[in-house]
Amino acid sequence: MTRQTLTLGLATVVGLTAAVLFAANEARVIGTVVDETGEPVVGMKIKVQDLDKTTILFETKTDTKGRYRIELDEATATYVYQLDKKGFAPFETSFAVDVGKESEMNFTVLSAKAAREGAPAMFNQGAAAAKDGDLTQAEAKFRGALELDPDLAPTHAALARVLLTEQRQDDALLSAERAVALEPDNTKYLSLRYQILRDLGDEEKIAEARVALDEADPQLAAASRFKQGMDLFNEGGTTAAQAAFEATISANPDHPRGHYMLGLCLANQGRNAKAAVHLARFLELTPEDPDAAGAREMLNYLQ
Repeated sequence: MTRQTLTLGLATVVGLTAAVLFAANEARVIGTVVDETGEPVVGMKIKVQDLDKTTILFETKTDTKGRYRIELDEATATYVYQLDKKGFAPFETSFAVDVGKESEMNFTVLSAKAAREGAPAMFNQGAAAAKDGDLTQAEAKFRGALELDPDLAPTHAALARVLLTEQRQDDALLSAERAVALEPDNTKYLSLRYQILRDLGDEEKIAEARVALDEADPQLAAASRFKQGMDLFNEGGTTAAQAAFEATISANPDHPRGHYMLGLCLANQGRNAKAAVHLARFLELTPEDPDAAGAREMLNYLQ
């Protein structure tokens, strides 16, 4: 009989292989599930699936002493073992057992409280690795932190930034979406998602993400639209610039320069009455602005 100890993810798995007990392709797995203090975990659900997780081969729960028993009719492949119970961090691993034998696999799982307490430390390790440029280690640490506590929005966002740096936009988008789902009004996460979508070029989703970002932070939206308008205006695109300045004011009705530049665009098109309204609003908001004298002179002309 041989003894093997493996440390996998969140659990310590101890394997004991006994003599041949079965024929053909059958096998049995037995063991005990305990928590981080060594106490047996009662009612831990154990599910055995194929590697694609499309077929459930066996399901059971631990008894009053934390023990379980799994009977495999077809034990010739590697299977996924999932352990799940409310109040504990989910755990998953995969291994193959010896055909025709009884194998012992003992698991140590973390309580949800212990997992949450360990997640920040692992996040900090990931952040340090990212700062040092070790993106592989950073990704591993961030994913480990999320196994401990999947509800840490900053960890999802940090993982998204690592994946984006590695040009893995599709994976980065999934992480950014999870961060946004956890904190839907966080402008940093919304901006990150918007950036990733722009890289992917999905125009419909880009527009939706832009709206969500604008709604979450009108001031930021106004500043962004105003900058876009100025770039277009300086390139001679008056019509396109006008739309950006209108969006600026829509996001922030009290944006002085937005009113001023929109007034100029409208005046250039001969729409004097509307131009006068925005120039007047500009003067009302910032009467001491360096462009105020020119705006007054133009307003007198337009009226």
